[in-house]
Formats: sequence, structure tokens, C-alpha cells
Amino acid sequence: MIWEKLICNCAVSGPCCITGLTVGQVLDNPDAWSIASACAAEADAVARAKGIKLGFDDVASYVRAFGAKIPHSKPSMLQDHVARRPSEIDAINGAIPAEAAKVGLSAPVNDAVARCCHVNVPEVAGSMIRA
Repeated sequence: MIWEKLICNCAVSGPCCITGLTVGQVLDNPDAWSIASACAAEADAVARAKGIKLGFDDVASYVRAFGAKIPHSKPSMLQDHVARRPSEIDAINGAIPAEAAKVGLSAPVNDAVARCCHVNVPEVAGSMIRA
């Protein structure tokens, strides 16, 4: 269940943060959904490569069903971003690239989303920057 929640959080929290959209708006906007679904697909691939059993076969459908239950939600990550507070980005989208590397994969969309979330938070800006 932890990875299923992480996948949903990757799909909505980071993309909501960088777009300023609610969960439902991300699902309905083709450009935002392309980012969200790519984040979910990367996290799903990592989980499966690690041998984690997930309770779904189609990650996009799973995330859409999750998001449909909370369409007006503004994730805490977006709220933190608007308030210019540090958020959980490093433990959500930012964690996927490191986990991906452990199983020989990459997660460039999650990495980009995490970096974008850091842009307007001076206290943490640059904390994701790697050599």
C-alpha cells in the first residue's frame, strides 16, 4: 500500500505544485496530465522493478480513479509551495530518481518536477541539485 500511495502522490502532488492546479484540473488538462501520468509511470516502473506487488495493472487508470475522488483538492505540497515553505517534494517525486537508479532505471520526469518545485522556495532552492 505504501508504494501505491507514493505513486498517487507522485502523480498529483508535484504536478499540482508546479502548475498551481487542483487534482481534478490536472486530470482534465492534457498537458498537466501528461506530466502527472509520466510521474506515475516512472514510479510504477520502479516499484515493479523492485519486485513490489501492486494492487493494479494500469497505473494511469489507478491514478485517475484516485484523483476523481478528490478533484477539488490542493495537495499540501502545493499549499507549501504557495506559502514558500519547504515541502515533502524530496520524499515524494524527489525520491523516485534515487530509487530508480538502484534498479538500473531513470526517472527524468520526477526529477524535473522535483527540481521545479524547489525553484520558488529560497530556503531549499538548490537542495536537489546534483553534480
